[in-house]
Amino acid sequence: MKRLFILLFFPVLLTACQPGSRETQDTEPETAKVTGSFSISGAYAIYPLLKIWTEEFMKMHPGVTINLVKEGTGRGIENLRLGNSHIAMISREMSPEEEALGYAIFAVAKDAVVPIINSRNPVIEQILEKGMSHRQLQILFSMDDKPTWGEIYMKENDAPVNVYIRSDPSGAAMIWSNFLLVDNNDLNGTGLEGDDLMVQQVLADSNGIGYCNMIYIWDSTAPEVNPGLLVVPFDLNYNGRIDYREKIPRDMKSMRRYIQLGKFPHSLCRYLYLLEDPKTSNETLKAFLIYVMTEGQSMVENAGYCKVPGFILDCQVNKLRKEK
Repeated sequence: MKRLFILLFFPVLLTACQPGSRETQDTEPETAKVTGSFSISGAYAIYPLLKIWTEEFMKMHPGVTINLVKEGTGRGIENLRLGNSHIAMISREMSPEEEALGYAIFAVAKDAVVPIINSRNPVIEQILEKGMSHRQLQILFSMDDKPTWGEIYMKENDAPVNVYIRSDPSGAAMIWSNFLLVDNNDLNGTGLEGDDLMVQQVLADSNGIGYCNMIYIWDSTAPEVNPGLLVVPFDLNYNGRIDYREKIPRDMKSMRRYIQLGKFPHSLCRYLYLLEDPKTSNETLKAFLIYVMTEGQSMVENAGYCKVPGFILDCQVNKLRKEK
């Protein structure tokens, strides 16, 4: 019976996600004549990719003007709710209260939140050899009285551990606190707004440790991790050393594969979304969102992100094209 159900259900699923059906073609906006203006605000995590998409879309359609602002997931949703923007960028799942607002949500890329330290850390050799366990990170980011770097690795070093956290309502902060199994409000450290400031501070502080969206660790001149930064390796099996499987790659392509193969902690990986309000949507917004989930996907990996599976994108595009 179970086998029969699967055989009956599978063709239905394929039909629902079929990207080239006549019905979806007939309802597609005429993107060649797209004009108008709209604004996008929200998550730092996806801003670099949206910057590429918006610039390319405006080149394709000179009659379109897009205002893009990065200010965190929470503010992006709030701006959409208040009518101050037309699309929100978010880097986490919506809460039940946010889902009740009736927004349409589209997964457009995937990335991860990563813990970062300065590559001149006073115990860098021990960190690379032994990594950090979930419990050690939990202590560092939640306790008032923090150990020194020497105390963590039983070395004679009294350098303080300077912990940095996000002060803005960001998806990265929620992902990180969920990973540590602590309430977001219980994260303890020096608050910084945005990924740019977080990376700048850790780069300037050899004793610093923080977290950021993966896209911000890449060197702007090469597809590798900024030489001043190190992604903290996780001692996932608590054996006191970093095994081959636990070594974090330093180049963009290998890091994407590392995430896609499930080697990086699953709870630190997430989809990145765009939200719109179907009640106030228009053909210009639809044309942009369809572009993001079709032609725009060719730019995702070069920008340092992971792709969303094609069948998810097809289903989302079909749903958007059928909106009245």
